[in-house]
Amino acid sequence: MTVEHVIVAVPARDEEETLAACLESVLVASAHVEVPVTVVVVLDGCVDASAEIARGFAGVLIVERDHGNVGRARQDGVA
Repeated sequence: MTVEHVIVAVPARDEEETLAACLESVLVASAHVEVPVTVVVVLDGCVDASAEIARGFAGVLIVERDHGNVGRARQDGVA
């Protein structure tokens, strides 16, 4: 099996304290992969600055949901 594309789904609910470091780490790691990597942050009912932080990362896709369920947030990230 050949991997042609990788999607990294990052579910986030009020993660303003850790989201930037998480995204920086994912983006650094993705630079070492030979296939395209898409990073998707699923903002799950965030009421803090998580959305603004995620928007500060070029190339990161953002999905905003209000499910309150990490499993559904993961699903939305790869859908």
